[in-house]
Amino acid sequence: KDFRIIATGYNGTPRGIKNCSEGGCLRCRRRDKGEIDSFEYEESCVCIHAEQNAIIQAAYLGISTKGGTLYSTTNPCSSCAKMLINAGIIRV
Repeated sequence: KDFRIIATGYNGTPRGIKNCSEGGCLRCRRRDKGEIDSFEYEESCVCIHAEQNAIIQAAYLGISTKGGTLYSTTNPCSSCAKMLINAGIIRV
């Protein structure tokens, strides 16, 4: 926003919960073992998407995202797209 980075985010478990690689998310552990497909049981995943983490970090720090741009390595999922719109992010 205004030509500066205001927040960053990455895919992972919420603060205080073990990372997926440490067994923090049972669904991700099952996916990594090949027991389920990447898009199965998404509702049981405790992980937070990078877009969500960036919005949350900005809010936690009291920084407005209104009028901001999000840079990402891939297109946001439909859930994240709705959050980006409601957070006032105008460009992805």
